[in-house]
Amino acid sequence: MRMLRRGLLLIVLVCVSGAALARSSVPIVNLEHNAIPASTGGARTLDEVQRAIVAGGERAGHWTVAESSPGRMKLTLTTRSHVAVVEVGYDTQNYSIRYADSSNLNYARSGSEELIHPHYNGWVQKLKASIDRELR
Repeated sequence: MRMLRRGLLLIVLVCVSGAALARSSVPIVNLEHNAIPASTGGARTLDEVQRAIVAGGERAGHWTVAESSPGRMKLTLTTRSHVAVVEVGYDTQNYSIRYADSSNLNYARSGSEELIHPHYNGWVQKLKASIDRELR
């Protein structure tokens, strides 16, 4: 009987701690129209911007290129069992990072608002900061 009580207590504690650790979803933040500074030689080329985005993604946590065409690419981040996919649209003047897809990040739509695990927005902010460093 004593063993049964301990087992039940352990199960209750695991369930309660799991619920306490779970994070509520937050609105997705898309980072639109981020200015691209000119290089010392003038405006940057599309290839220079593309290389900066790829290098920034690699440095920001191993974002990898899933698809690429001039002015647009999809980057994927896989961490443990979570997958985040963003679309990066760019030209020689600015770039934007937008949510494209995810797996195991609690994505949900509530009316016109898209919600996701709060780590997603942090990963995207880190990606932007890394791209900006590459463009300096």
